[in-house]
Amino acid sequence: MKYEDIPEHLILNYEALKIVLFEEVKSLFMDRPHVLSKWSSLAYQMTKEEILNQKPTDDMRSFGVLISLLQKHFFTRNQLLRK
Repeated sequence: MKYEDIPEHLILNYEALKIVLFEEVKSLFMDRPHVLSKWSSLAYQMTKEEILNQKPTDDMRSFGVLISLLQKHFFTRNQLLRK
């Protein structure tokens, strides 16, 4: 899945959420290329555990925390859209 292919009004599933989140915040971390490199691989790949549970794994560390923060604390009742 590519970021450009995700419609702006799509209700984001877990896979799309990871990609959109990465693409939207990466400009904030341009001074940390090692973080962006790791987050990019995490955003664009799904592990078997993620596919089954539809949530971040412990291995995802800071990127997983960012996803969880967005899902569980900011948008607990709202559906997430790209726009």
